[in-house]
Amino acid sequence: MCCETGIFSTFAGPTREAMTQNEAALVAARQRYADGAADYLNVVAAQGALLKSQSALAANQTKIEITLVALYRALGGGWQYAEPTPGTQAARAQAHISTNPQPVFSGAAALIP
Repeated sequence: MCCETGIFSTFAGPTREAMTQNEAALVAARQRYADGAADYLNVVAAQGALLKSQSALAANQTKIEITLVALYRALGGGWQYAEPTPGTQAARAQAHISTNPQPVFSGAAALIP
């Protein structure tokens, strides 16, 4: 997950605020329903609004993460792969993969017989 105080909070802040408000609205709708002051349709509508704002927040976060990965790749990677310590499970798994390659899905062409 992207850092909560950096880019994510800048671009997803309004969406997070909307989600917080929808959570409060759902609590209020449930309370009104429990008190008999409203029908269950209000609860369902509040649940729908909350789900929509949660989905928007997840979509924003995904866009931010994809953009950051593209930026890191454009700048030359930004990370290094560490070789596993010999004798560990990770080293054995890497050796197994390199000696037993698996077919790689190559897109729609692989789906056509």
